[in-house]
Amino acid sequence: MKMLNGKLLGWCPMRSCIDVETST
Repeated sequence: MKMLNGKLLGWCPMRSCIDVETST
């Protein structure tokens, strides 16, 4: 689901999105 959110945004790589979501 997290990766899906990142893909929907389409502005950050998968790793970055996951890192951001995990950080917050």
